[in-house]
Amino acid sequence: MKKNLLNVVIPTRNRPDTLYFCLKTVINQNYDKLRIIVNNNSDVYKKETKEVVKLFKDKRIDYFETEGNLAMKDNYEDALNKVTDGYVMFIGDDDGIAYNSLNYVNNLINKTNSLALKCFSPTYHWKTINKKVFKK
Repeated sequence: MKKNLLNVVIPTRNRPDTLYFCLKTVINQNYDKLRIIVNNNSDVYKKETKEVVKLFKDKRIDYFETEGNLAMKDNYEDALNKVTDGYVMFIGDDDGIAYNSLNYVNNLINKTNSLALKCFSPTYHWKTINKKVFKK
């Protein structure tokens, strides 16, 4: 089965605590043809956000910082401009991906030849929101 390049794009702003868990769900996917784009638009937690990304030491993560503070729409556009090839999946810095989801997405792409897919998401809450969960 063809493995398509999947780009998981994560625009982030001032939430290194939830970004940590978000990245953990993406890193733990059992899909190898993956690029993770973190676009940091933080003004207060720029350094902490960069440190969270470094904790993973994963070559699939490409980290970027915006110039100045952008509106949410502009941060998403800026992040999208970092994609050079493949399919794109946007997730928020406080979201996660269920295990094996990227294999499932790849299979759907191959089966349907779709250019776009939409899924419904469950509701959940981060137990650690606003707590430091990463080490400096």
